[in-house]
Amino acid sequence: YSQPLLAGDGLTWTDGERVEGYTSPLWVLLSAGLGAVGVPLETASRLLGLIALGGLVAFVFRVAGPLALLIVAAHPGLVIWSLGGLETAGFTLCLTIASWLVCRELDQHESNSAWFAGCLFAASGLLRPEGFVAGVLGSILLWRAHPARALSVLTPVVVAAFGWLAFRITYYRDLLPNVAYAKGVGIPMARRLASA
Repeated sequence: YSQPLLAGDGLTWTDGERVEGYTSPLWVLLSAGLGAVGVPLETASRLLGLIALGGLVAFVFRVAGPLALLIVAAHPGLVIWSLGGLETAGFTLCLTIASWLVCRELDQHESNSAWFAGCLFAASGLLRPEGFVAGVLGSILLWRAHPARALSVLTPVVVAAFGWLAFRITYYRDLLPNVAYAKGVGIPMARRLASA
């Protein structure tokens, strides 16, 4: 998807046919951004994964100390998918920092990081759709103690989610991405569970 985008053909897999066959629009755009400055696309995606993994390790070490690094190290999928060029580490980084910021918002009487947490939840939602759900849950968690901060978290999430949905409907002319049909609707649940 990044290659046709760089060639001026839009977010398509094949010439002319508009089908959203990716789960991570932000990762596609970030990879294309690196590709635009001359980084080969496979290298760009892997580089993004390694940068995100490095950021996650540095953040966890700073916040929770060296023992918390065992949690990151014990999750081989983070390293494997980072080296494979997938968005897993980027999603985990955004979600981890955003969740930490929400917890900090609950503990502090005055803070100005709620909006930043919302932006990170929005970014995580553009990396993986479940990031939007996490942003809504984060704002619900804050609602009772700090309604204004909860709205600061929720606003970027809603803007990003509905902005992407509006783009999807106008560009791809569909409510759901193609992967939702392939992974969810296209194969009956009983068959998927039987083959697991």
